[in-house]
Amino acid sequence: MGDSQASADNLDGQLGEDEDYENVAVEKMDSWFIFAHVYDKVVNISCGDASQRIKWLAHVAIARWDEIQYQGWKRLGIPTSVRLNHKDGEELDMNANIRDILRSGDHVHIETSIPPSLVR
Repeated sequence: MGDSQASADNLDGQLGEDEDYENVAVEKMDSWFIFAHVYDKVVNISCGDASQRIKWLAHVAIARWDEIQYQGWKRLGIPTSVRLNHKDGEELDMNANIRDILRSGDHVHIETSIPPSLVR
């Protein structure tokens, strides 16, 4: 049995009569990826269906900046701005949903409350 058919079978009872099992199964398997630049590092973040807020994306990127313990906030603080494509790009609304203003594969640049020059 193919992967999409197996996924569709797992959806039995969850869809109405007029819904297409194949399309829903394929849609559920797609996952968004955003490349978050946190100073000197680029973090590839899987966002699932991208229903989270931009603020969530920034917090995850800051946490993953610390590649060992995933506690980057201890050294960088909280996100203060998220910008599209480059550090001088358009500032994004941190309360907006990812899927409403970004596309999978986009790059964002994150500024934090503690600049890296103060990080020891």
